[in-house]
Amino acid sequence: MTAKHYVVVDVGASGGRVLAGHFDGERLSLEACTRFPNGYTTMKDDLLWDIFAIYGHIQEGMAAFRKRFGDAASIGIDTWGVDFGLLDRRGQLIGHPHCYRDPRTTGMMDALHGIVPAETIYRRTANCPSLVNTLYHLAGMVALDDPALETAETLLMIPDLLNYFLCGEMTTEYSNASTTQFMNPFAKAWDYELLNTLQLPSRFLTAITPPGRVVGQTLPLIEVATGLGCPVVSVASHDTASAVLAAVPSSAHSAYLSTGTWCIVGIVRDQPILTDAFYRDRFTNEGTFQGSFRPAKNINGLWMLQECKRHYETHVAPIDWNTFTRFASDAKPFQAFVNPDDERFFSSGDMPQRVRDYCAESGQHIPESIGDVLRVITESLAMRFAWAFRSFEGALGAPLDVLDAVGGGTQNGLLMQFTANAIDRPVRVGHVEGTAIGNLMAQLIACGDVASLEEAQELVRRSSGTLEFLPEDVERWREAYGAYLCVVERQEKRP
Repeated sequence: MTAKHYVVVDVGASGGRVLAGHFDGERLSLEACTRFPNGYTTMKDDLLWDIFAIYGHIQEGMAAFRKRFGDAASIGIDTWGVDFGLLDRRGQLIGHPHCYRDPRTTGMMDALHGIVPAETIYRRTANCPSLVNTLYHLAGMVALDDPALETAETLLMIPDLLNYFLCGEMTTEYSNASTTQFMNPFAKAWDYELLNTLQLPSRFLTAITPPGRVVGQTLPLIEVATGLGCPVVSVASHDTASAVLAAVPSSAHSAYLSTGTWCIVGIVRDQPILTDAFYRDRFTNEGTFQGSFRPAKNINGLWMLQECKRHYETHVAPIDWNTFTRFASDAKPFQAFVNPDDERFFSSGDMPQRVRDYCAESGQHIPESIGDVLRVITESLAMRFAWAFRSFEGALGAPLDVLDAVGGGTQNGLLMQFTANAIDRPVRVGHVEGTAIGNLMAQLIACGDVASLEEAQELVRRSSGTLEFLPEDVERWREAYGAYLCVVERQEKRP
């Protein structure tokens, strides 16, 4: 067949890119058209996304695509979850969308859980309560008497909003809807009863639709601006759902690891897991391309290493990632551990000092050198992945065979090897551009260029190959894992 080309748009909280996805009938490949920075803007007390800048960068990428590759078979957009925009009755955006880190959610957990207990919300929505979730942002808007709620006619999640800008159609894709904490996971529909009980508005919600379908055609003005006119596909628009689609399971008993600023360990199942242990340990359940569920643990991942790199480059000297990894590799093992999900590590700042503070408070050796700090973080991330992996084994009552890893963090071979050691299972690394490949797979299926998900998964296997990390030094790592658990449990009991 003649090669076909697809526009793949992948936007994260810190940056985005427009890529060309190619399919020649046998293999998939990707090429970057444009890359652009992203980040929230502070305006008074609000943290806002510049959605029109994102939209402009997407159009620039489309124009670059057209110049290099000609016509596009389709375009698909994935982004982060939970955030949204509001439209008025004319379909015009009401202000800029707020960032999930916005302080308007302060106090909203206590307010809502005083009406409906947190555990009840968890069991109704399959989401672990979290201030970043859409539910608490709506509550914050109500508490602030935000005038946008009076004029809003439609709420669209960020990727659906960008699709609307491109084609004029208003839809809400399932995988992103599942991040809101007000979707009924069994009916795959909005939980209007929950919203009404919490006295939150719901009139502006659109019907939830499955991914992997064409939702419209690019508007004439878009074609004039970019040179591209093509179908707009609703992919698995939550970026993790796209990444998981590309994490082709090695066996029926595998887990996945999606690596990035956030790292997600999870499994794919027909039904959510809603055990007491999962609620206690803040596991969540979100949607997949297939319409099933991703029981998962979101882990504060490569953010800690990224912040260390930023700090050292600001205060010491520029350091590339290979040098970073070498420093960690050369450092003494198992000096100390941290819990990557401790709240002190979530915000930007002096990450090395925060690591030292945690170690001091927990009575451990205090790492001083760059290599020692990076070694503590890298080992602790591997331990956290192992903790989540073993939690899934406990919930399933059976061992898992392998961990399938995708995403940019798989380029850190030291972290992948440490993870294999910690879980005592192979770690199989798939496509480094996992999210973009998952986005492309959904477009192929929606356009009828592949007949099934299974055919798309076989294409990924054929196109990317795998690199396998086998467990090493297992006994030593098992002993260290026990020490890690003691540190974390002791620290969590501190007043």
